Amino acid sequence: MSGGTRTAVLVGLVCLGLGICSGSAYAAPADITAADECCEFTSGPFEQPRGEVARFLNPDTADAIHNVYSTDLGPDRMPLFYSGTIEPGNESPVRGTQYLEAGRYPFFCSVHPATMTGELQVTDSGTPAERPSMLLAIPAQRLGAVAAKGILRVTVSSPDVASRGSLKITIGQSVIRPATALELAAGATREIRVKIPVKVRRAIKGRRSVAVAAEAAVRFGSPANARRIIR
Repeated sequence: MSGGTRTAVLVGLVCLGLGICSGSAYAAPADITAADECCEFTSGPFEQPRGEVARFLNPDTADAIHNVYSTDLGPDRMPLFYSGTIEPGNESPVRGTQYLEAGRYPFFCSVHPATMTGELQVTDSGTPAERPSMLLAIPAQRLGAVAAKGILRVTVSSPDVASRGSLKITIGQSVIRPATALELAAGATREIRVKIPVKVRRAIKGRRSVAVAAEAAVRFGSPANARRIIR
Protein backbone atom coordinates (compact mmCIF):
# COMPACT_ATOMS: atom_id res chain seq x y z
CA MET A 1 0.00 0.00 0.00
CA SER A 2 1.45 3.38 -1.00
CA GLY A 3 1.91 6.27 1.40
CA GLY A 4 -0.88 8.27 -0.27
CA THR A 5 -3.32 5.38 -0.04
CA ARG A 6 -2.49 4.77 3.62
CA THR A 7 -3.08 8.47 4.35
CA ALA A 8 -6.45 8.43 2.58
CA VAL A 9 -7.54 5.33 4.50
CA LEU A 10 -6.48 6.85 7.82
CA VAL A 11 -8.33 10.10 7.08
CA GLY A 12 -11.43 8.11 6.15
CA LEU A 13 -11.30 6.15 9.41
CA VAL A 14 -10.95 9.36 11.42
CA CYS A 15 -13.92 10.84 9.55
CA LEU A 16 -16.05 7.81 10.31
CA GLY A 17 -15.03 7.73 13.94
CA LEU A 18 -15.56 11.42 14.62
CA GLY A 19 -18.36 12.15 12.16
CA ILE A 20 -16.69 15.37 10.98
CA CYS A 21 -16.29 14.81 7.25
CA SER A 22 -18.67 16.03 4.61
CA GLY A 23 -21.79 13.85 4.38
CA SER A 24 -21.11 12.03 7.67
CA ALA A 25 -21.37 14.82 10.23
CA TYR A 26 -23.85 14.22 13.03
CA ALA A 27 -27.06 16.12 12.35
CA ALA A 28 -28.22 17.65 15.62
CA PRO A 29 -31.77 18.50 16.67
CA ALA A 30 -32.90 22.07 16.13
CA ASP A 31 -32.37 24.74 18.78
CA ILE A 32 -35.37 27.06 18.59
CA THR A 33 -34.40 30.25 20.39
CA ALA A 34 -36.36 33.22 21.67
CA ALA A 35 -34.95 36.67 20.96
CA ASP A 36 -33.61 38.79 23.79
CA GLU A 37 -36.35 41.38 23.49
CA CYS A 38 -40.02 40.43 23.61
CA CYS A 39 -41.65 39.13 21.61
CA GLU A 40 -40.03 37.22 18.74
CA PHE A 41 -38.06 34.10 17.97
CA THR A 42 -34.58 34.55 16.53
CA SER A 43 -34.45 34.49 12.73
CA GLY A 44 -33.35 30.84 12.39
CA PRO A 45 -33.33 28.83 10.23
CA PHE A 46 -34.49 26.16 12.65
CA GLU A 47 -33.54 22.97 10.84
CA GLN A 48 -33.06 19.35 11.88
CA PRO A 49 -33.18 15.78 10.50
CA ARG A 50 -36.09 13.42 11.07
CA GLY A 51 -36.25 11.54 14.37
CA GLU A 52 -34.85 14.27 16.63
CA VAL A 53 -36.44 16.10 19.56
CA ALA A 54 -35.91 19.83 19.06
CA ARG A 55 -35.01 22.09 21.97
CA PHE A 56 -36.54 25.44 22.87
CA LEU A 57 -34.11 27.88 24.50
CA ASN A 58 -35.27 30.99 26.34
CA PRO A 59 -32.00 32.88 26.94
CA ASP A 60 -31.24 34.44 30.31
CA THR A 61 -31.11 37.82 28.53
CA ALA A 62 -34.79 37.51 27.55
CA ASP A 63 -37.43 39.48 29.41
CA ALA A 64 -40.53 37.24 29.25
CA ILE A 65 -41.78 33.67 29.46
CA HIS A 66 -42.24 31.86 26.13
CA ASN A 67 -43.09 28.49 24.59
CA VAL A 68 -43.32 26.71 21.23
CA TYR A 69 -46.63 25.37 19.91
CA SER A 70 -47.21 23.87 16.48
CA THR A 71 -49.79 25.64 14.35
CA ASP A 72 -50.93 22.27 12.99
CA LEU A 73 -52.70 19.48 14.86
CA GLY A 74 -51.50 15.89 15.05
CA PRO A 75 -53.42 12.61 14.75
CA ASP A 76 -54.51 12.99 18.40
CA ARG A 77 -56.10 16.36 17.52
CA MET A 78 -53.61 18.10 19.80
CA PRO A 79 -50.66 20.31 18.73
CA LEU A 80 -48.32 18.39 16.43
CA PHE A 81 -45.45 19.39 18.74
CA TYR A 82 -45.03 21.67 21.76
CA SER A 83 -42.60 22.75 24.46
CA GLY A 84 -43.04 23.77 28.06
CA THR A 85 -43.66 27.41 28.95
CA ILE A 86 -40.35 28.50 30.45
CA GLU A 87 -38.75 31.45 32.21
CA PRO A 88 -35.64 33.22 30.85
CA GLY A 89 -32.48 31.14 31.29
CA ASN A 90 -34.25 27.79 30.84
CA GLU A 91 -34.74 25.26 28.06
CA SER A 92 -37.40 22.68 27.22
CA PRO A 93 -37.68 19.73 24.81
CA VAL A 94 -40.12 20.30 21.95
CA ARG A 95 -42.03 17.04 22.26
CA GLY A 96 -43.46 15.57 19.09
CA THR A 97 -40.78 16.73 16.64
CA GLN A 98 -39.26 13.23 16.65
CA TYR A 99 -42.30 11.94 14.72
CA LEU A 100 -42.23 14.50 11.90
CA GLU A 101 -41.65 13.64 8.26
CA ALA A 102 -39.57 15.95 6.07
CA GLY A 103 -41.24 19.30 5.52
CA ARG A 104 -41.87 22.76 6.93
CA TYR A 105 -43.87 23.16 10.12
CA PRO A 106 -45.04 26.59 11.37
CA PHE A 107 -45.15 27.28 15.09
CA PHE A 108 -45.91 30.13 17.49
CA CYS A 109 -45.64 31.13 21.14
CA SER A 110 -49.06 30.76 22.75
CA VAL A 111 -48.19 33.54 25.24
CA HIS A 112 -47.42 36.03 22.42
CA PRO A 113 -49.19 34.58 19.34
CA ALA A 114 -49.59 37.89 17.46
CA THR A 115 -45.87 38.54 16.97
CA MET A 116 -43.96 35.40 17.93
CA THR A 117 -43.97 32.91 15.04
CA GLY A 118 -41.41 30.67 13.33
CA GLU A 119 -40.92 27.61 11.19
CA LEU A 120 -39.22 24.26 11.81
CA GLN A 121 -37.64 22.69 8.74
CA VAL A 122 -37.24 18.89 8.89
CA THR A 123 -34.82 17.53 6.29
CA ASP A 124 -34.83 14.23 4.39
CA SER A 125 -32.01 12.76 6.48
CA GLY A 126 -32.64 10.54 9.48
CA THR A 127 -35.67 8.40 10.27
CA PRO A 128 -38.76 9.59 12.14
CA ALA A 129 -39.62 7.84 15.38
CA GLU A 130 -42.56 5.46 15.28
CA ARG A 131 -45.70 7.07 16.64
CA PRO A 132 -47.23 5.41 19.72
CA SER A 133 -50.38 3.36 19.32
CA MET A 134 -52.83 1.34 21.38
CA LEU A 135 -55.22 -1.52 20.73
CA LEU A 136 -58.52 -1.83 22.61
CA ALA A 137 -60.78 -4.83 23.15
CA ILE A 138 -63.96 -5.31 25.16
CA PRO A 139 -63.98 -8.96 26.31
CA ALA A 140 -67.17 -11.03 26.37
CA GLN A 141 -69.05 -10.44 29.63
CA ARG A 142 -72.65 -10.81 30.80
CA LEU A 143 -74.78 -7.69 31.07
CA GLY A 144 -76.41 -8.92 34.29
CA ALA A 145 -73.01 -9.32 35.97
CA VAL A 146 -71.82 -5.93 34.69
CA ALA A 147 -74.92 -4.22 36.10
CA ALA A 148 -74.77 -6.12 39.41
CA LYS A 149 -71.05 -5.69 40.11
CA GLY A 150 -70.68 -2.27 38.48
CA ILE A 151 -67.51 -3.28 36.65
CA LEU A 152 -66.81 -3.31 32.90
CA ARG A 153 -63.59 -4.96 31.70
CA VAL A 154 -61.57 -3.39 28.87
CA THR A 155 -58.24 -4.70 27.55
CA VAL A 156 -55.58 -2.23 26.42
CA SER A 157 -52.30 -3.09 24.69
CA SER A 158 -49.40 -1.12 23.24
CA PRO A 159 -47.89 -3.22 20.43
CA ASP A 160 -44.71 -1.44 19.33
CA VAL A 161 -43.61 1.53 21.45
CA ALA A 162 -44.44 2.87 24.90
CA SER A 163 -47.70 4.80 24.86
CA ARG A 164 -49.62 7.23 27.05
CA GLY A 165 -53.25 8.21 26.82
CA SER A 166 -56.69 8.39 28.38
CA LEU A 167 -59.81 6.26 28.15
CA LYS A 168 -63.46 7.08 27.43
CA ILE A 169 -66.24 4.51 27.80
CA THR A 170 -69.76 4.82 26.41
CA ILE A 171 -72.45 2.50 27.77
CA GLY A 172 -75.65 3.08 25.87
CA GLN A 173 -75.99 6.88 25.95
CA SER A 174 -73.85 7.37 29.08
CA VAL A 175 -70.24 8.51 28.85
CA ILE A 176 -67.75 7.45 31.54
CA ARG A 177 -64.20 8.80 31.80
CA PRO A 178 -62.17 6.58 34.14
CA ALA A 179 -59.65 8.38 36.31
CA THR A 180 -57.00 5.76 35.49
CA ALA A 181 -54.28 7.15 33.22
CA LEU A 182 -53.06 4.82 30.50
CA GLU A 183 -49.30 4.28 30.51
CA LEU A 184 -48.05 1.14 28.80
CA ALA A 185 -44.59 -0.11 27.94
CA ALA A 186 -43.93 -1.45 24.45
CA GLY A 187 -45.57 -4.85 24.05
CA ALA A 188 -47.54 -4.54 27.30
CA THR A 189 -51.19 -5.56 27.78
CA ARG A 190 -53.35 -4.39 30.65
CA GLU A 191 -56.92 -5.07 31.77
CA ILE A 192 -58.78 -1.98 32.94
CA ARG A 193 -61.69 -2.56 35.31
CA VAL A 194 -63.94 0.42 34.73
CA LYS A 195 -66.20 1.32 37.64
CA ILE A 196 -69.73 2.07 36.44
CA PRO A 197 -71.67 4.81 38.27
CA VAL A 198 -74.80 3.74 40.15
CA LYS A 199 -77.03 5.80 37.85
CA VAL A 200 -75.73 3.94 34.79
CA ARG A 201 -76.05 0.55 36.50
CA ARG A 202 -79.70 1.28 37.21
CA ALA A 203 -80.26 2.35 33.60
CA ILE A 204 -78.91 -0.91 32.14
CA LYS A 205 -80.32 -3.28 34.78
CA GLY A 206 -82.94 -5.56 33.29
CA ARG A 207 -82.14 -4.67 29.70
CA ARG A 208 -81.60 -7.49 27.21
CA SER A 209 -78.55 -5.85 25.59
CA VAL A 210 -76.53 -2.64 25.57
CA ALA A 211 -73.97 -1.19 23.17
CA VAL A 212 -70.58 -0.51 24.74
CA ALA A 213 -67.80 1.52 23.10
CA ALA A 214 -64.27 2.31 24.26
CA GLU A 215 -62.00 5.03 22.89
CA ALA A 216 -58.39 5.67 23.89
CA ALA A 217 -56.84 9.05 23.14
CA VAL A 218 -53.15 8.32 22.47
CA ARG A 219 -50.68 11.18 22.89
CA PHE A 220 -48.98 11.85 19.53
CA GLY A 221 -50.81 8.88 18.00
CA SER A 222 -54.14 8.04 16.42
CA PRO A 223 -57.04 7.18 18.75
CA ALA A 224 -57.97 3.53 19.31
CA ASN A 225 -61.55 2.23 19.33
CA ALA A 226 -63.47 -0.90 20.27
CA ARG A 227 -67.20 -1.78 20.30
CA ARG A 228 -69.30 -4.64 21.60
CA ILE A 229 -72.92 -5.53 22.24
CA ILE A 230 -73.18 -6.99 25.75
CA ARG A 231 -76.12 -9.25 26.50
